[in-house]
Amino acid sequence: MGAPDSTATPPPPWDHHGRERHEWCGLADPRPRPSVSPGWALVPYAEVVTPRGARVRLTFPEHLITEPVIGRMVRAHDVMPNIRRASIDDDLGWMVCELVGEPAAVEAAVAWLGEQGVAVDRLGDVVES
Repeated sequence: MGAPDSTATPPPPWDHHGRERHEWCGLADPRPRPSVSPGWALVPYAEVVTPRGARVRLTFPEHLITEPVIGRMVRAHDVMPNIRRASIDDDLGWMVCELVGEPAAVEAAVAWLGEQGVAVDRLGDVVES
């Protein structure tokens, strides 16, 4: 046996199953190699989960405090509320929430809330502390 051949090619970084080889032992990594189909663009996670909707402050008068107004809105308009803050007293209730859904459904839900007697104030992108 002679000296090792310096022209020999090193083993590929992946085994025949598509698993990465560990450099320190040469064995295959059991985790599958990530694959991306050609023609598909990778989208950052934040863009995938960004809600489409409106941030609103809802003020409920005394006669609506005990009514399931938000539940009825969800069923009627297919809009999901993400409640950020809320307070309910004996004579007044308010809620800051994001109404998430298709733009037309969100607009219909906001209009429906106004018809029910809920005061709807649109809020901008406010950073909560």
